[in-house]
Amino acid sequence: MQSTHPFTGSGASGSSKLNDLQNRPKDQKKVIAGGSAALIGFILFAAWAFFFFHKIVNGEQVDTSWGPQKDIMQFTNVKEAQDSFGKSYNDATSELKAIRDEAANSGGTTGGQATYKLDSTATGGSFEN
Repeated sequence: MQSTHPFTGSGASGSSKLNDLQNRPKDQKKVIAGGSAALIGFILFAAWAFFFFHKIVNGEQVDTSWGPQKDIMQFTNVKEAQDSFGKSYNDATSELKAIRDEAANSGGTTGGQATYKLDSTATGGSFEN
């Protein structure tokens, strides 16, 4: 009795198609696999679209209250984030202005620290004590 392998199909019907696919170059196998995956993806998308639009046509309400989209549709979280960011920006700006004003009011003395004076030349500036 002859032993047959289920995938090689020796002795089984349709074995020539499978053997033909196995004997093809690797590039052709990739093209066939990619085409098959694209076809399956298209069929699944078409089925989803059919059932989705079928629900809409029949008057069923599509539930959009699940997931993170619920929070996005209300815009309250976005407004809170904008307000929080604006407040932190204003706080940082006022702190920097206070530091600048404090440095300006100190009379220009640096207490022994080096200051950097900018030139209008391309070389930059120089340090002074």
